[in-house]
Amino acid sequence: MKIEDLQGFSVNGFERVKAATASATDKLQAITAEATDYSKKSFESGRAFTEKLLQVRKPEEFIEVQSSFAKAAYDDFAASAKRIGELYAELTKEAFKAFTTTTTTNDAVKPATPAKAPAVVKDKSSV
Repeated sequence: MKIEDLQGFSVNGFERVKAATASATDKLQAITAEATDYSKKSFESGRAFTEKLLQVRKPEEFIEVQSSFAKAAYDDFAASAKRIGELYAELTKEAFKAFTTTTTTNDAVKPATPAKAPAVVKDKSSV
């Protein structure tokens, strides 16, 4: 193995990690944006629910308003959780892509071949 092989391997490895880090940063920002959007939407729907609840005059209306809010809140949560789960799956794939790609023959570290031991020659004069 030559020193150039080791240098090429370390530089290529560094470039792969650098690319994976940049991709992971983008995915984490997308996850953060999705969580922020869900939080804003959830807060706004909770505020609207409270306003509707204050206008209710009959028990039947209360049950109707509460049931529709619960259904909408569940649907919003499920959609957001699905999207965030997909983003985490993409993040995981991108993060490990750099480590699972096939290396080229120039990048690969080849195993060392065992050296042959020198033959032992007995000196007959010392016996």
